[in-house]
Order: sequence, then C-alpha cells, then structure tokens
Amino acid sequence: MLVAIALTVFSVVLMLAGGLAMLRASGRVERRSGPEVGRAVVEQSMAEPPQPGELASARRTAFRGKAASVEAETSLDMAEFKRLLLARRWSRVLPSLLMIAGMLGFMIFGAVALLIALDQKLTGALMLLVALYAVVRIARDFARA
Repeated sequence: MLVAIALTVFSVVLMLAGGLAMLRASGRVERRSGPEVGRAVVEQSMAEPPQPGELASARRTAFRGKAASVEAETSLDMAEFKRLLLARRWSRVLPSLLMIAGMLGFMIFGAVALLIALDQKLTGALMLLVALYAVVRIARDFARA
C-alpha cells in the first residue's frame, strides 16, 4: 500500500524533472511585464465567449497598471524522438524519457494506490485503462514514426 503511494510520488518527481530538463535543453522561456501584458490578458479574456449563466455586460473591464507574464514552450515530435533514440543521443532523449516514464508511472502506480490503498476500485480500474491506452498509443506512434 505504502509502496504504491511512494512510487506514485516518485513518478511525479520524474515527470517534473523531465519537464524541467526539456525546458532547459531545448525550450524557450519568455518573460514580459508592463502595461501591454495586462492589456493583452484583458483582450484575450474579452475575446472568449461568456461562460454559461454569465452576463456579457458583466465582463467589461479596463486594465490599469502593470502585469507580468511567463511563457514556456518546448517540443519534440515522435519522429525526431525515434531518430535521436536510435542514434543514442541520450542528452536529448533523456528528458522525454523521464516525462513519459513519469507520466505512465503516475497513472499506473496511482491507479494501484487507488485500487489497494484507498479502496477506489472503479476509479483505479478506469485509470489503469487510461494508462494502457496511453501505452498503446505511444507504442503505435513510435512504430509509425
């Protein structure tokens, strides 16, 4: 019981480490601040349709002041991932492998923890099915790349 929870936490740490390593290796982090960022945020929120039950007139707003924005972006498609893996370029592939292993470990060990430790049989079984589907999709995409 405790082992499943510990492995779930370890998987989350792996996933976070992989994500941070991907950003550090090939990502782009953009920091902006000032009034133009605040205006952009307000314009973006105003462009979205109102939520159900929300009055459109209640969404009118004005922005005065300064705001900060941090955006992060990184990508590695499956064909490039397969090429780098077959070429044994571990420094480029390891962050993605950590992300994939962490995500799958989180889903599998989290489902086992739900099944055994927390006695949530339906939720745990559904999570295991989602994890199995993710494994099949990853394997199929890797084979097609």
